[in-house]
Amino acid sequence: MSELTGTRPALRRIVVRDAKNRHDLVIPLGNTLAHALAVLGTDPHAGDRVLGPSGVEVGVHTLAADLREGGLYTLTGAGSRAQPRGRGRTPGGAAARGAGIGPWWPLLGCGLLLAGLSGFSATAVLPAALLLIFAGLFGAIFAVLRDDARDLLPGRALPLGASFFVPPALAALGTALLIPPAITGAGQLAVAAGAGAAALICSLITVLSTRRPQRAAAGTLVVFLTAIAVVWAGSILIGWTLPQIAMISAGCVPLLLRALPSMFIEVDEGYSIDFGRFMTARWTVRGRVPAYRPTVDDAEVREIVQAASARLQAATILLSLLVALCLPAVVGALAAPGAILRWAGLAETILVPLALLLGSRRATTAILRHPPRIAVLLALPVIALLAAPALTELGGLALAGGLLLAATIAAAIILPVARGGRSLGLSRTGDILDSFTLAFAPMAALLAADTLTLMQGMFSG
Repeated sequence: MSELTGTRPALRRIVVRDAKNRHDLVIPLGNTLAHALAVLGTDPHAGDRVLGPSGVEVGVHTLAADLREGGLYTLTGAGSRAQPRGRGRTPGGAAARGAGIGPWWPLLGCGLLLAGLSGFSATAVLPAALLLIFAGLFGAIFAVLRDDARDLLPGRALPLGASFFVPPALAALGTALLIPPAITGAGQLAVAAGAGAAALICSLITVLSTRRPQRAAAGTLVVFLTAIAVVWAGSILIGWTLPQIAMISAGCVPLLLRALPSMFIEVDEGYSIDFGRFMTARWTVRGRVPAYRPTVDDAEVREIVQAASARLQAATILLSLLVALCLPAVVGALAAPGAILRWAGLAETILVPLALLLGSRRATTAILRHPPRIAVLLALPVIALLAAPALTELGGLALAGGLLLAATIAAAIILPVARGGRSLGLSRTGDILDSFTLAFAPMAALLAADTLTLMQGMFSG
């Protein structure tokens, strides 16, 4: 009973048991039993029977108000095993993921191989580039037509798979090959041209696709890829070299990843609560009062959430790919003659991976957790291989000592974590380190890119 209003909460507590698991649920009185089954990942219209506490069959359209408080409701039938919550599993999920791969990853591998081999012959560059561009164009059209033809259960969204990401990647790769390497700023122009081509392919997906999550994700990629193209092309006018803009881009990625979750929910003002404003401006919170809505459409809410999830996944994968490609450029700062550049490069090498690893703790799904971690796993060995020839004996000793310390810490915490151990102290320490790395990673990147010299030249001129 509420202490303020003196009324009982309009909730019903029930227990749902399937062939393997027991689930304790709290559902509003106005919802039906079908809503509870849908939360567990079970299709309420699949033909399964639900037996109540007395052993009598209960209809899935029964209101929660008509269910017994604390009653046990048992699912019976071939599909009665509910999926574990939080795992993101769906019936036939493995088959769906396997069907979504198709020829796309081999096609991307062949595109990378073709781009690499074309570098050995100047006459082969143009045919290879055109082939990759047309492969990306027609691949995107084919993927959209195939995805639109697939039948999905009501409320289900088509996941973003290789068929969504590979065509823009092929178009970007082919367009980058068209930039002559002899011109000034060829590296930045290649990245800008590739990002622009990928943005055009994503724009095509936005126009052709009828799936809202796919259109939302493609629209998000258009914005980010266009921004990357503008920034990298503009770096030539500023006078930055390819390693400089790469280091700055890698240093800004953790901040962008942290800001993503708050950027992609599209609801009218008043339908979401800005807790930060309520906590910092206790007496002066203002905003437009939303129009009264007597009902909430479940299908509309699912579409909004699916579109926001697709945007978040696409942007996370793109930014993780960007940092994996750009972070190795810090090797130039590590080998620079100036002490400020070397220390700033070392700071970026430490802070950016830490920010990515600590930030991934906040993700709730594997598709959001793994890309930043894979980016770190790819970038750090490349940095080590490129920096190893330039290391002195003291630098090698410091690197070996750092690796030994990291291995000791990992060995100390991996066993309790693997056993399910949790620590509030470690979690708070991780939050503090996360905030520290987010604050200082961009500054370290700017210093490692030698922006001080640029600013001195601007102000002295």
